[in-house]
Amino acid sequence: GVTVCLEYFHNDEANEKFFTDDGWARTGDIVMLLDDGNIRYCDRDKDALKVGGENVSAREVEDAIRAAGQPIADIAVVAQSDKRLDMVPVAFAIKGDPNLDEDATAALVIEHCKANLADFKVPRAVYWVDEFPTAELGKVSKKDLRELADTFPGILSGSSWTSLAAGGATRNAAGPVAGNISNSGITLPSGATVTY
Repeated sequence: GVTVCLEYFHNDEANEKFFTDDGWARTGDIVMLLDDGNIRYCDRDKDALKVGGENVSAREVEDAIRAAGQPIADIAVVAQSDKRLDMVPVAFAIKGDPNLDEDATAALVIEHCKANLADFKVPRAVYWVDEFPTAELGKVSKKDLRELADTFPGILSGSSWTSLAAGGATRNAAGPVAGNISNSGITLPSGATVTY
């Protein structure tokens, strides 16, 4: 399209990475072709977090959560600010079953991630929402989710886990952070309302 440059000036390496042999631009968008012929935007290929100086692919963590086999309709992993590591991964999840036990499912998801991912990649919290905020074009607004995550109390104290309960954060060294944030009165720009 008219918004794509013809080439990177005097930068053959960048041109080879960004453009296909037939001139298409590799935007880094991950899409799915739907049965009706429409295309649905799913994610960015380069959606990364920086945890204690280590790069973490949000998609890798999301895929690990999906592989846990729990009734989760959708998942989005973002960074939450952390005093010690600068940022840590947290997950926002939409229930795939209205009767899902949030605390138990969050614990199972985090245990699955602990068994299958490096420690710094394991989500420190699972926050339950009714829907994700969206940006233009219907993309999940991870920016809004990051901002929302930073409104919650700090979740990592040293190397211990803490748990988010309805009344606030409580220490729970053995378990994950879990809490329903679907009716708090916090309104995201997209109109989604959440609670914690």
